[in-house]
Amino acid sequence: MDTFQSDIWAVEDKRKAIIAALPPLLAGLGVGLLWLIIGGPWNTVPRWRIYLGAAVGLVPFVILGLGGAIALIRRLPDWGYSWAGGAMMGFAMFIKTMAEEGAEVGRQYLISQVGDAALVGIVLLAGFAVLAVAALRGWAQASVVSIGLSTTMWLSLFAAVAGGPFHRYGLAISAIPLGLTAAALTFAYVRGTDTARVAILAALGVLNAGAVLIVNSVWASWLTPQGRPTPLIPLLVLSTGVLIAGPILGLLAKPLRKAFSRA
Repeated sequence: MDTFQSDIWAVEDKRKAIIAALPPLLAGLGVGLLWLIIGGPWNTVPRWRIYLGAAVGLVPFVILGLGGAIALIRRLPDWGYSWAGGAMMGFAMFIKTMAEEGAEVGRQYLISQVGDAALVGIVLLAGFAVLAVAALRGWAQASVVSIGLSTTMWLSLFAAVAGGPFHRYGLAISAIPLGLTAAALTFAYVRGTDTARVAILAALGVLNAGAVLIVNSVWASWLTPQGRPTPLIPLLVLSTGVLIAGPILGLLAKPLRKAFSRA
């Protein structure tokens, strides 16, 4: 596929469109199956259910990571934009989770101060590079990268309310139908017209904001009595920024695409 393409883009092959729509479903399955199998507060269930849930829940994220790697190796085919975005955000959330788990057992850093900073920097640079390449192909393609980034981010948030002290594992299980809904919207996006895509992005924005508000309400029940602020505004700004970064970059890159098409 050429790097510079026209703004008229859609995944006409239905099978490839289904593949392009899978990352949100995989992220939802990864979070939901983990707590569906555990089925209760982690400190009240048998250890084997925790291990089984972790193993099963990890499988969809491993598939997402492998699919993202294949998409990058194949230079972002039409089905691969959402996979690349979802895989990078999944990796970033994994780093965050491991760092938090390390802090709970007294480790200050996942690797070291320099190592952690370098790892985060590499992920951020990789994400920007993929967005930039997609933006040079079209705003629609860049938007699909953002959809992969955004949906994986807000679906992963549901895992943060399932453990202690919240134990809202029922909310974590709801990531499965929410992931399916986001996957259906992604399918419609990659097959739709530009007019439909604006509406779909708005719908995904509503899902994103709703997920952040739900998760924040759980955090507030714990943080507010302690006089501590919730991360509502930073999370809304970050998650919304991730969603709109692709289309904005794609529109800003339009003059470059026109210049290269004339060259």
